[in-house]
Amino acid sequence: MCGITGILCREASPAVFEKFVRATDIIRHRGPDDEGFVWLPAAGEPLAFGGADTVPELTLPRSNEIPGQRGTGILLGHRRLSILDTTAAGHQPMAAAGGKVWIVFNGEVYNFKELRAELADGFEFHTGSDTEVILAAWLKWGRDMLPRLTGMFAFAIADFRDANRPLLLLARDPFGIKPLYWAETGEGFAFASEIKSLLTLGVPADVDAGRLYTWFSQGCTDFGAGSLFAGVKQVAAGQWLEIRMSGGRRETSGGRYWNPEWRHTQRIDRTGAAQELRRLFLDNIRLHLRSDVPVGAALSGGIDSSSIVCGIREVECDAKIRTFSYLSEEEERSEEKWMDIVAARAGAEPHKTRPCSKDLISCISKLMEAHDEPFGSAGIFAQYCVFKLARENGIKVMLDGQGADEILGGYRGYASLRLASMIRRGRWIRGSVFLNRSRLAVGGGGWPVLTTAVRVLLPGRVAWRMKKKSGRGGPAACFRDEWFAARGIHGPDMPPRGKGSDRLREGLWYSTLVNSLPMLLRYEDRNSMAHSVESRVPFLTTGLVEFILSLPEEYIIGDDGASKSIFREAMRGLTPDAVLDRRDKLGFDTPERSWLMEPEARKWAAGLLESDAAGSLEFLNMDRVRREWGEAAAGTARSPSWLWRVLNLILWVQTRGVRS
Repeated sequence: MCGITGILCREASPAVFEKFVRATDIIRHRGPDDEGFVWLPAAGEPLAFGGADTVPELTLPRSNEIPGQRGTGILLGHRRLSILDTTAAGHQPMAAAGGKVWIVFNGEVYNFKELRAELADGFEFHTGSDTEVILAAWLKWGRDMLPRLTGMFAFAIADFRDANRPLLLLARDPFGIKPLYWAETGEGFAFASEIKSLLTLGVPADVDAGRLYTWFSQGCTDFGAGSLFAGVKQVAAGQWLEIRMSGGRRETSGGRYWNPEWRHTQRIDRTGAAQELRRLFLDNIRLHLRSDVPVGAALSGGIDSSSIVCGIREVECDAKIRTFSYLSEEEERSEEKWMDIVAARAGAEPHKTRPCSKDLISCISKLMEAHDEPFGSAGIFAQYCVFKLARENGIKVMLDGQGADEILGGYRGYASLRLASMIRRGRWIRGSVFLNRSRLAVGGGGWPVLTTAVRVLLPGRVAWRMKKKSGRGGPAACFRDEWFAARGIHGPDMPPRGKGSDRLREGLWYSTLVNSLPMLLRYEDRNSMAHSVESRVPFLTTGLVEFILSLPEEYIIGDDGASKSIFREAMRGLTPDAVLDRRDKLGFDTPERSWLMEPEARKWAAGLLESDAAGSLEFLNMDRVRREWGEAAAGTARSPSWLWRVLNLILWVQTRGVRS
């Protein structure tokens, strides 16, 4: 896991090089083990500068180490977290083809050994790293290599083999597990692993009004190719971007290399489906354990993380398993008993952290610095503390269950999508039976399942207007609509859902690629990288997701309304039955509202609401926000669920100097 930066320079100079080194150094947390830079002039020989090999603490290159060259070309920078081939041989930027092709790479390609064997006849390998395998794959297959890569990745390849039309290729893994942002700067086209690098290069901190509305009302900002910063874009999940330089001009193209199909159902019986799902899952565990440093596992006590821990024991019977968990202060939210059951079953060594409100407030500014964009709940802090605990115990790689809820229907709302499919197909009797049975599985009676099912069948804009008009529009209730209207914004800017009859499988696809998982993957990447830990997510491979999306909907949400039906069946005999039979769901469930009422948090919140940053938020009715906060602080009313989002937004504006 690493951090990458680059600039396709219009006119490089020593001053540009110095600024670029600072933009790379600001993400040193992503790679504290090594650093490297290379200048690839449009005319002339490559020039590497700065850098060291596997040095714990590095300093910026001194001014006499900065190249004095000028001209057009490509700058590549890298911060390395050494996981595979931890020797100096894995140093980046890495070259091939006699120095005419260079790469900076962030991530892991888990099937690199298999690809290496396939490429051995035409390429002489000199390292044990997956980076070199990507270079060889590029030389043999070009962009056709992308669907062959199983892993998480964001990389840039500069190819000067055609001296008249050199190119820069950016690519991101199918799910967007690893970030890759880009922007136009005064120096030229720039890219980086984190937004803070681009801001260091001079990109204005102007807010994107449409994204702001969507994030504040829906909690989503990571879908597609945008960000909350108007001048910062991202290479979308499963896509590539190519820039060719020709005669002083730039020719840009791009495309998607993976988009899973969900409209077709394969014919397979439940037993066969469970067996195949178990095989795919354990194969993924085996691949994700490839590492030259110790590997740990996040353990919440839920089905997903518990199955990963038990899966590790299944595929590596002698492995030393160390688990890392968050414990809630409130007993009713604690999942400790489930964690202990799993740890005992797998023979794991458990480690636990129990952060409190005071810890959150003491770390909140550092947390915002790590994330660059707002985050939706205090649960992000709990995850941050888990990765911190792992690093303190010498772990550089963690396996985590992220993505399972999206691909396997783990959230309560998926029962409504299953019902919506039945309604769409006119299966009223079956739908009525399902609604009755699902009450026990999802809790709260069948009415929420039914009303949500009806709402998802309405056009998106209609459903949103009804929700907002009913007073359940959440934080959008405190919007100044005229501010957004003046900028042409009248509602969330989310990609539309389809209108087919397979509402559940479409919903799984949508959550995985649009409105849920991209946001959670951003949180996970920033939280883990803040502590120089590589977080791996074995549920997210194209083969596993494509298989699940091809299954009948009743395999995902059972006829009794139970989520992850086929996965529970597939894990029998591996994961403890007590865990597989759970019907509740907690995860990183922090007592956010009660935390905000603690003395330190109340003081912090009150200060934020009266700050200059709060006063600059012209798109919010701050009088209403302050009134509702005052009632909550006085104990006369419960704090609204969206209050954290307001506070987080103010902190973001304050930390990043965002202009609205």
